[in-house]
Amino acid sequence: MRSLKVLPALALIFAITSPATAALMLDQSADAFAAGTNGGPQIFNFQAGAQTFTAGVAGLLAQVDLQVQQDTSPSDDLILSILGTTGGVPDLNQALGSVSIAPGDVPPQDFNNASFVSVDVSSLGILVSVGDLLALELSYPQGGGNFVWYGSADFYAGGEGFFRNPPATNFNFNSSDISDLGFQTWVETPMDVVPEPSSLLVWSLLGLTLGGCAWLRRR
Repeated sequence: MRSLKVLPALALIFAITSPATAALMLDQSADAFAAGTNGGPQIFNFQAGAQTFTAGVAGLLAQVDLQVQQDTSPSDDLILSILGTTGGVPDLNQALGSVSIAPGDVPPQDFNNASFVSVDVSSLGILVSVGDLLALELSYPQGGGNFVWYGSADFYAGGEGFFRNPPATNFNFNSSDISDLGFQTWVETPMDVVPEPSSLLVWSLLGLTLGGCAWLRRR
């Protein structure tokens, strides 16, 4: 029965050494500024933009980065929707979820600014598999002003850029000068973590504790 006295110590050690179970990994990346952007579609209540992409990593779609900026002082939220596709085209009937982006989170227009706007989409719980073709859509259903989503000519091989005119649901392929839109996708993937060197002392304590258990059992 004496060996039971070491159980709290064991529990503490395992709690301290529990490894992380997931890692955020950059999957798809399409930088319109690096490709030499010359603008992009305006996003306002009469036009929405979309970009399809092919997942290369399996896991939870956790973050989307967009090369979007304010154009003329928008007053309401931009909407990012994740859609399925039909025949390679974004499909509003396969809406997987959407999140709002406040105007203040989007920088003003600056052709020298190549930064991405990061959007957390982990709460949508969208699981992707390698080879899945999905779409990112930006819409601005109401309010004044508008946004611009930067693109360039056919610089991303895993998808295509589209636009639609709300409330119409059909998507049209972008013109040849703006055929892809700037974005990045991040996927949370399972991982095995080896304890860091700083944890060696804790593992040494574990060995001493287990040795103490064995000594108590012999007594």
